[in-house]
Amino acid sequence: QERKQYEHENIELQDKVAYLKSEHSYEKEAKKLNYKKQGEHVVIVRRAREQVDNFGDNEAVIQDQEEQKTHYDIWLSFFF
Repeated sequence: QERKQYEHENIELQDKVAYLKSEHSYEKEAKKLNYKKQGEHVVIVRRAREQVDNFGDNEAVIQDQEEQKTHYDIWLSFFF
């Protein structure tokens, strides 16, 4: 019975090693580190004002500064 248990654990570990060697696992870990693939585009989504107030003053100051800019200026600074 112990032998079967060890064989089962061995198969599970081999599956885990195979997954960790796969391209998918590399991409998943890279995403955690905020890396992107070549040719991939990044989109930044800002929180709503109610959510910003709950997270602290630093983000609220940034949000207030951006509200003073016109939409044209915000888009211009986003792309350039």
